[in-house]
Amino acid sequence: RAFKAHDTRIVKAKYSPDNSMFVTASEDGELFFFLISTENLQQYEPLCLVKIPSQTPTTITDLRWDSKSSKVLVGCSNGRVYQFEKPNPKNIDNHETYLVENLPYREWCIKMMEF
Repeated sequence: RAFKAHDTRIVKAKYSPDNSMFVTASEDGELFFFLISTENLQQYEPLCLVKIPSQTPTTITDLRWDSKSSKVLVGCSNGRVYQFEKPNPKNIDNHETYLVENLPYREWCIKMMEF
């Protein structure tokens, strides 16, 4: 069966260090999380979609998992950096939509010094 997670081009994709989850990032600022089967690493189950909470359009420029596979760090073209908690499948209801709006995150703004 086919599954399309994003409407725009995928710009980054990363496996969690513990190989339990896979995340893709699209050019329109969306993250899609997939569960990976423990028996078959080529079997993915769609879990949830998260939108970058930016007031202005932004492109994701980098994506990294922490070493414990508990957080994803997302760098954006507008100078913002977001840290999302790894979604817990037990807390995700994706029967009607994959969009999750309450995934815990932190946000920072990186500003360049002007000379």
